Amino acid sequence: MKRLIVSTTISLMAVIAGTMHAASIVSSFSSVNNGSASGASASYRNNGQVQGDVVKDCSSPSYRSYSGFVPAQTSAPIMSVIDNSMSFIDESPTSADTQTTTSLTFKVTLQVSGGNSISSVSYKFSNAGTDGLATATLQTDVSTDTVITPNTKIRYKVTFPNAGGQSLSVSENNYIEWFAKNNGVADASPAIYRIRVRAPATPTFAVTQPDTKGGYASTQPLIQATLNDPDLVVDTATVNIKIVRGDGTRPADLDIRSSDHPQIYSAAKNLIYYKYAGTSLTPNAVYNVTVSALDKSGTNQYSSAVSVTVKSGAIADLVPYPSPFDPRIQPVALRYVLDKKCSVSVNIYDMSGRVVRNIVNKESRDPGVNEETWAGANYSGDTLANGVYFCEIVARDEDGEHRRYSSLAIFGK
Repeated sequence: MKRLIVSTTISLMAVIAGTMHAASIVSSFSSVNNGSASGASASYRNNGQVQGDVVKDCSSPSYRSYSGFVPAQTSAPIMSVIDNSMSFIDESPTSADTQTTTSLTFKVTLQVSGGNSISSVSYKFSNAGTDGLATATLQTDVSTDTVITPNTKIRYKVTFPNAGGQSLSVSENNYIEWFAKNNGVADASPAIYRIRVRAPATPTFAVTQPDTKGGYASTQPLIQATLNDPDLVVDTATVNIKIVRGDGTRPADLDIRSSDHPQIYSAAKNLIYYKYAGTSLTPNAVYNVTVSALDKSGTNQYSSAVSVTVKSGAIADLVPYPSPFDPRIQPVALRYVLDKKCSVSVNIYDMSGRVVRNIVNKESRDPGVNEETWAGANYSGDTLANGVYFCEIVARDEDGEHRRYSSLAIFGK
């Protein structure tokens, strides 16, 4: 539905009986004691009450003329005309917007130009199309937000689910219509606004440490996972990390929640990061690592899990892949797991024990899975001959120097 901005101009008539209603300006009007009235002016219309030149008796209290007045019961002057303009602008969200949540604050600015001030603002709401809006009752749970310009523009808002328990639906059938009343009991209403709500994208976790390609973790592993949640569905205070052994047991100190450890989740990076430093996991045992969280309703859980084998030592494991490899097609990846942050060197030896290439020389590497690549070339850049070679990882930390070796093979056609 196209966004519309409607400016409603209202003429008010103060009646002796104290009743005021929206009216068109009456240029000629007189009243007599018996309640009958004459409307000689061509601009006067007493719709449905004038028959030829005879004006019917209009003394019934339920009678309202089309021009908006109540005939007086005395001969005293009965009215003064006051021009007043009320218009609704700057609705938010606009009818063109699409929402990704049913929890929404809808706002609108009411502009008043002269005349009486606003006495109340209300609205009708439907999440079942305009037919539902037509039969909806006025809601009064409207609050003032920001006074933009005193006495001329006032911002109003209502939050869904509202005080009556009404909620937006995941559809294009949500509608809201605002109403205003000034202190002269005159009404104004703008266009009807549509609120589109699409189903939010399903959030996903992906555990990146420990890594399933290598399939190994250290006895005190680094747990790392990314969260893809473009529509902010996840309640990040419910992020949970669990490490459970294949037989169902787990360390008593490994049930980590972001509500207790808010530092494990970075909203800026959408990253869960935790270095486990509790009871060491059992070497050569298989563990399942799960990262999970609930949505904001507490109803749905999203998770990601990996299964790894625990290896002991400062360098938990070293895996070259693929091996054999053809340097003309792809390099070999040297994947290794560190127990803690270390200064790392990576060397390649031939069968005679001669160093043919240094890949990394005393560079800092983080705990968890790390990976280096080698294209099968020597120091001169020449591709080495087919055969078996050895990879050496040297890791240095405050406890000393740690080494691990693995064989790999070049097999080019």
